[in-house]
Amino acid sequence: MADSLGIPAARSKAKNNIGLNYYGQAKYDSAQIYLEKALQYAIQFNDTLQKADAYNRLGVLHEKKPQLDSALYVFHQAHELYKQLGNNKRAGVASENIGTIHIHRGEKTSALTHLLGAKALFKAADAMHRLPSVYVRLGRIYSEDGNYSEAEKWFLRTIALAAEQENHNIHGIAINALGIMYKNQGRYEEAVKKYLDAVAFSEKIQNLFLLAAVYGNLGNAYDKLGDQAKALEYHRQSLQVYEILNRPMGMAITHTNIGSAYNSLGEYAKAKKHLEKALPVFTEARTYSNLISVYRGLITANSGLNAHEETVKYFKEYVTVKDSLNQMERNTALDSLKVMFQTEQIEMEAIMLEQRNEIQAKTIARQQIILFSAFTVSLLMAGFIVVVVRNRRKIKKASALLASKNQEITAKAEELDVKNKEMQEHAKFKERMNAFLVHDLKNPLNAILNINEFNSEQKEIVRQSGFLMLNIVSNLLDVQKYENSSMKLSLEEASLVQIVHRAFTEISYLAKQKSLQFSLNMQSDFMVRVDQEIVKRVIVNVFTNAIKFSYTGAEIRIIVEASGPSEVKVTIEDDGEGISPDYLPFVFDKFSQGTPRSSGYDVSTGIGLAFCKMAVEAHGGEIGAVAGKDRGAVFWFTLPLSSIQQKTSEIKEILSSSDKANTTLRLTNSEKTYLVP
Repeated sequence: MADSLGIPAARSKAKNNIGLNYYGQAKYDSAQIYLEKALQYAIQFNDTLQKADAYNRLGVLHEKKPQLDSALYVFHQAHELYKQLGNNKRAGVASENIGTIHIHRGEKTSALTHLLGAKALFKAADAMHRLPSVYVRLGRIYSEDGNYSEAEKWFLRTIALAAEQENHNIHGIAINALGIMYKNQGRYEEAVKKYLDAVAFSEKIQNLFLLAAVYGNLGNAYDKLGDQAKALEYHRQSLQVYEILNRPMGMAITHTNIGSAYNSLGEYAKAKKHLEKALPVFTEARTYSNLISVYRGLITANSGLNAHEETVKYFKEYVTVKDSLNQMERNTALDSLKVMFQTEQIEMEAIMLEQRNEIQAKTIARQQIILFSAFTVSLLMAGFIVVVVRNRRKIKKASALLASKNQEITAKAEELDVKNKEMQEHAKFKERMNAFLVHDLKNPLNAILNINEFNSEQKEIVRQSGFLMLNIVSNLLDVQKYENSSMKLSLEEASLVQIVHRAFTEISYLAKQKSLQFSLNMQSDFMVRVDQEIVKRVIVNVFTNAIKFSYTGAEIRIIVEASGPSEVKVTIEDDGEGISPDYLPFVFDKFSQGTPRSSGYDVSTGIGLAFCKMAVEAHGGEIGAVAGKDRGAVFWFTLPLSSIQQKTSEIKEILSSSDKANTTLRLTNSEKTYLVP
């Protein structure tokens, strides 16, 4: 309608509203597209208020993603435009947002400066309803700085004003903040009481954001009280709410808290797993105070695991980040002092100029009667002084504007340089991936192309080569598809023996090429509740990996045994070259490769094992790899047992790769029972 009626301003508002709708659904990428289009229209038609509003909304969006550097930049743009318009209320909102970003980044001095500025602007605009949110943030800064008496004053002032204004959200946030302050003072029992009050408050007003935060704080308090079981319970509830809200920063903070609880329990492997999930989020967002907490946790976890190299690595990162944060705080404090000094200097110059003008005026008045011509000259000089002062102010203003533009140009140039480097890395990565995929697909294609005539055995080679190529392509597509989302499973009751046999059928040609023997050792046939196709591909990938690095004529052993009352463990051992200790922690990473060897399969995309990790964890299981006792490698993973698990006699057999094995059908007792209907 805006297009048909020729109303550009309405089109800008429509784009803005579509963006806000996507933001409400937590679809941040789509929201950013429409909000940036709204900003472009506002710039095109020079609508200053629309531009300022668009910058402010983009800042809120970047804060949620979280992209704190970008958020800080656009909030500053909004603040300057609101000041030009003389809109104190909205300028105060932008200043409050800037202060909040500095709190996230651990920059207390900058945060305090902007929040006090926001407080002054709200009072000037008579926007008293905005003050409680500023007060609670001021209290948080003083609390984190250890000035608890000053912090408590601000929190109590927030609670009183929020109750008076019936601002329930800020009321609940202030109660939660007071609990955090008590926790920081070591008053854990009092903190728990405040948190429980905040839980009741957030449930009453149905504020999921506050509820997630309070659950996390309860977990931290119980962790300090030594009740790690309760701590983990509340942290998991917090994580569930943040996952519903799609808040990466909240999820990262919760993973940090869970890692801390596991460190307290001495379960360092689990602690490390959660802390490593939080690390990339804080690194991208540059939230230095959070990064310091994660590095401390990783130092503790790796020290407990005797992983000394990783302990030293994270300690170096910890020292670097802490030094950077301290330097930033010192620079910010120095800048504040410079601004204060310049302001006082300008005020002093103005006072001196005013006094000089008064003296000149009195002198002129006394001399007016005596000499009219002297009065005229003095008047011209006064006019000249006024012109000089005005020109000086204009020059200062132009210099400040030029410096601001230079900074903006420098920032854009740095951003373009980063983007250019990223594009170069992507190009190199694309070349490597093409080479990897061509190499992985070359072997099965060669097997097909070298067939002269199609007998039953050659048809089987073609079929298995096709399965191998399909498996490679499926792994790549699934890892790309499910990397940022949950893998969708079609769960059903299935015999694990049958799944293993089906997997062996698809790789028997590869085994035959190297005269390998496969032995299967099971105490019973286990009934599992899994997605059969997904699990079969997991086993095919691990088999293929074992075949690649096994010597000709060697044996590959499959051991299946119960692992607790509700899961079964599958172990696959080979006698190949083994896994380098340096490579072992990265064996399941996407696109990682070990040391190449001349086996005919010396290079790989690393996608197969990455898919295995995603698939096993989607079933609620675990996967791992260790070096063999003498040589070779051992891969293992766990799967959930079915509720109708059936027990049969021990199964111990050799899966032969000979011609006879390829032509003889052998059924286990469980398979015969399965086929009776």
